Amino acid sequence: MTLSIHVPIIIRNNSEGLASTNPLVLMLTQEAALDYLLKHARISHPNEALTYRIARYDLLEELACFTYTGQTHYQLVLADGIPSCLEAIVRQ
Repeated sequence: MTLSIHVPIIIRNNSEGLASTNPLVLMLTQEAALDYLLKHARISHPNEALTYRIARYDLLEELACFTYTGQTHYQLVLADGIPSCLEAIVRQ
């Protein structure tokens, strides 16, 4: 069994580049991290300058530390103009 932590990341796109706007939050499940991001999306809506990601870190026994293993990008899905869910974007 692999122990993983998931870090929800809120990215603000601006003319100067990308900046993370979230406090450091560690979640034990992808679902909890996704719920955190959706709550933020509902609070900050309609802010089209924000994108959402969840970074994953796995505990590697041979290194005895958490190591970055990738991230999932999400787009906001609206229902009647209100954020209803976040949908994973497949990156090529």
